[in-house]
Amino acid sequence: MLQGGNAVIARMPVFTDPPINNQYWGTCSVVVDIDKLFELAGVTALAYQGKLAIRGKNGSGEQGDVFYGDEDIFAQAFATETIRLLSGSWVLALAEGPNNRSAENQWLSIISTSDWLYYW
Repeated sequence: MLQGGNAVIARMPVFTDPPINNQYWGTCSVVVDIDKLFELAGVTALAYQGKLAIRGKNGSGEQGDVFYGDEDIFAQAFATETIRLLSGSWVLALAEGPNNRSAENQWLSIISTSDWLYYW
């Protein structure tokens, strides 16, 4: 962003005849501060407990560039999760941090008891 920080632009087509959607009116766009989104969704807190990376810049999933964390985390990951978007997907990887004992069990407990993934 020109003001600093990182953002994602979400775009959605608008039709005047839902649910048929033959009469396109235009597009609605919103710019979202991705750092704030990750903070509110719990991603930032989760990253402090181990290693976390997300790939799929521009919704390109597995083939996309890493835009959060380090790429080598994908090679170390004990768990990955695909996050479906309206126009593609992201892939999240979780790996054990340097000071974590039985990190896999901690991560799985955190993920199964939180709803932060639903924000995606």
